Amino acid sequence: MQVGRWLMGAMCGVMVAGCGGNDLPTSTGASGSSSGGSAGTTSGGSGSNAGSSGMGGGGSGGTAQQSCSDEQVACNGACIAVGASQNGCNALVRQESGIDALALDASHVYFAFSGTNHGIHRAARSDGRSEPFAPDAFAGGLALNATHVAWLDGKSLFLLPKAGGTTTELVTDTVDLAGIAASAERVFFGRHPFGESYEVASVALDGSNQVKHGIAGFTHDPVLAVDDNFVYWSAITGLEPDDIKRATHTGSVAEVMASAEGIAGLFVAGGAAYFEESDMQTSSFGQIVRASVGAPLGVVVEHVKLVNDILFATSKHLYWSDEGTLMRANLDGQGATAVVRTTGRLVAAVADDAGLYVAINAKPFGPSYLLKVDP
Repeated sequence: MQVGRWLMGAMCGVMVAGCGGNDLPTSTGASGSSSGGSAGTTSGGSGSNAGSSGMGGGGSGGTAQQSCSDEQVACNGACIAVGASQNGCNALVRQESGIDALALDASHVYFAFSGTNHGIHRAARSDGRSEPFAPDAFAGGLALNATHVAWLDGKSLFLLPKAGGTTTELVTDTVDLAGIAASAERVFFGRHPFGESYEVASVALDGSNQVKHGIAGFTHDPVLAVDDNFVYWSAITGLEPDDIKRATHTGSVAEVMASAEGIAGLFVAGGAAYFEESDMQTSSFGQIVRASVGAPLGVVVEHVKLVNDILFATSKHLYWSDEGTLMRANLDGQGATAVVRTTGRLVAAVADDAGLYVAINAKPFGPSYLLKVDP
């Protein structure tokens, strides 16, 4: 086990809401695509999930590009600079590099940059002040538990105590790693042997007892989620109905919880898995469904188009990204409303009952902003 780099983390159970709407100053459109988030990919904000995180690598903009200056970001019809608040949007951080991942705990929101100005930083929830956490990290996904931050970097998985100290390289692999979640005692991740399907594995916080839990698909990075008893993941093949699978935290036998067409996103609450299913041959839109062992799929929200796998929940609300807009609804899917509209690119979001944070790329290849959004 190697020591001496950085660590960063995202956990299971965060979600995002998205929806249409166009009450913004207009000009030209912006769009992008991404993978990530998770919730699984994300860390917990609801049910038995702990912590919260989201991840994305792109996103989709509104129908028109707002003519904000280079020092501002478009949010809910306003142009907002760092340190300013308007229309419920509070701009905390501006960074020339893109924000690739977010993770949330009770005291901080963690965010990872890509590009030249890479690294993991965190902002205090009390006053929004940001500080470097793992400034040398190239984080490809974050997960948190109560004591540590974990992140992926190519073929390696790193861990760093939130209180600071030495970064530990928990896993050094020969294949690329993708997808991450964390429990109190383990970090879960996907690995992709060349020419083969993804595998879902985990390792103890001290680097011991690495376990292979099962096979994921071979066309997409697995989205992971964790609760007190199980690790869950998406297995997307692109050739036949996709699966949601689960295994115990140290189990090597996986069971299929649900099968559906076009699975995207994943979070877990109360032992049930939530995800988007869509049959792209018949419609460009999908629906958010709930799956429990031994029960038929239940439709929660209809007519959505998930972006960046942003889907998560708190104990009170469901969030998802619908074509780049962040949506929020009650846990039963009722009362849906747009909480973040932007003409930039919504790339990630995380929330708990106390707050909502989003990452927006203001312009294509332009700066990224971290914002706190009022309820």
